[in-house]
Order: sequence, then structure tokens, then C-alpha cells
Amino acid sequence: MLTWPAMIKYWQQDELIYISSHEQWLGDPDLHGAIYHPLDVLIDSHGLTYHLGEQLLRATGQQMALKVAINLTQAHFSLLGTCCAAKVSAQDIAQLIEFVGASET
Repeated sequence: MLTWPAMIKYWQQDELIYISSHEQWLGDPDLHGAIYHPLDVLIDSHGLTYHLGEQLLRATGQQMALKVAINLTQAHFSLLGTCCAAKVSAQDIAQLIEFVGASET
């Protein structure tokens, strides 16, 4: 079962998109109504990954490794021009997702 908050990782892009809740997902047509690339994924707070589709999230059956999520988050912060992006680290994926969310405010 998907655990919010979550983030979207677009295929071949470093930008990550923070999604705070299922309500935000359903309430934003740019999120749930978008046409996604087959390799775009949503990553939940436990690291479980989901394929994206119109109002549909299908579990991939895979869990992202913490190191992979750290690398994605570092690339995201580097894209934003954040100082010391290479030093970003966390105890778990939920913490990384919160970092991404905090960067959007």
C-alpha cells in the first residue's frame, strides 16, 4: 500500500516532484491527469515504486535502495543549485522525500 508523502522521478530528468498526500495527487490534474513516460515512477515513503497513469498508480513490486534514492536527491538538489548537494544523506527514504518537499517552499 502506498505511503504518503511521495515523490515523482521523471525518466532521464533530475527534477523530483514532491506530493504530500493522496488528496494532493487527486486534486491536481497536472499530477494525476498527466501523460507519463513508461519509465517515470512515483516513490513512496517506504521506497516502494509505482508506475504512473491517469489517476492510477500501479505497484512495480520493487523497492528503491536508499543509496539510489540518495543519489536521485543529490542530483535534484544539484539541479536546483543547492550548495553542498553532494553531502545530502538520510536515514531513510521518507526523510529524503521530506527534504525534497521542504525545498519547494
